[in-house]
Amino acid sequence: MSFPEEPLNLTSQEGFGYYPGQPGQVLNGGQYQIPENRSATPKEYEAVKILTVNASEMVRASDYRELKIHEAVNKFNETSGPYTDVKVDLKFALSALLTYFDEKSHHGSHLCLALSLQSHDLNTFIRSAPSKSLPLHSVKTVIAHAAEGLSGLHGAGIVHGDAAIKPSNWVFDDSFEPEDIDSFLSSDPPVVEREVEVERIVYPVVRSQPFVWRVWNDDKDIVELQYHVNVKGFGHAQWHKDGLLETQMGLEKHLQPPEVILGAGYKEKADIWAFGCATFELLTGRPLIMPYTSQEIEPEQYYLAQMASITGETFAPQTLQRSPVADKFFDESGKPVHPISESILTLLTPTRLRQPQSHRSRFVPRERLKQYRTTLPRPDS
Repeated sequence: MSFPEEPLNLTSQEGFGYYPGQPGQVLNGGQYQIPENRSATPKEYEAVKILTVNASEMVRASDYRELKIHEAVNKFNETSGPYTDVKVDLKFALSALLTYFDEKSHHGSHLCLALSLQSHDLNTFIRSAPSKSLPLHSVKTVIAHAAEGLSGLHGAGIVHGDAAIKPSNWVFDDSFEPEDIDSFLSSDPPVVEREVEVERIVYPVVRSQPFVWRVWNDDKDIVELQYHVNVKGFGHAQWHKDGLLETQMGLEKHLQPPEVILGAGYKEKADIWAFGCATFELLTGRPLIMPYTSQEIEPEQYYLAQMASITGETFAPQTLQRSPVADKFFDESGKPVHPISESILTLLTPTRLRQPQSHRSRFVPRERLKQYRTTLPRPDS
């Protein structure tokens, strides 16, 4: 017995509890229906994110923080910073929550979020590229849009902690018309691949079918005129207006900023670190900070030493003073107590970008993007 994607039989007590949805199934008392094929009558399409029972319980235990953050995002339409005269409608830079409701399965109660319909995520997009990286003109557009959403979040007093920095949480907003979805469903209708029975419960196996409309090597004109990337997912987002945050970010260790690894508390700048890591990976196809593989040193030392080597800097004294474990890794001057050997550092040294750019990047609102993009040098110039 095996499932190709989500292990539908794992319970909430095991940390899961997936919803066993299938084509034709009705949700929220008939308001929504999972499509089977092309609609015979005109319909509107939305995306419904059905949380596991375990994740639903966590949202409820947090006093519905994720939903409240969604509501704040929908209400906040101004951004602060270098362009204080510019208003940004975050509904066009971030995935908008339309409504929410609960659905039952044999696992328990699932919280469901109805969101604006969008295309495939950037992680899927990158995997289609032979080098697992993107052309420079594509990266510029992608990070400009993602930075717009991230700037708006910070202006609303929110630290994302997860979505703004992981390509799997950057999604293409292709402004689908119902006819587009109907055409897609006609050519590739969803089907129940097979059924799996576990402990007398029958589970439908339905494979994911993302809307893949973009290719990694789209030319510059298509990218500039048609690409719109939104940021989604607020499961790990936190309010940062009330001082330093102590909770862990929902990030893999090699994406976490130094203050998080050191347990020194963090604010919105932690998002910027991870945003930079993601940008480097989009350009080169490899992580800026390599995942832990060494058995010679502790994971924290492994990551912190890479950061010091890459930046050529020591860590800020105020950060080390706030950390309960700083003296384990650094002396009073901020230098590592146990330096990593040159052989390991050589392996960890990041790839240099093939062609460093001389122009400065800056935050540009979506409505101004095109006029600025035309002034940027081509990657082959």
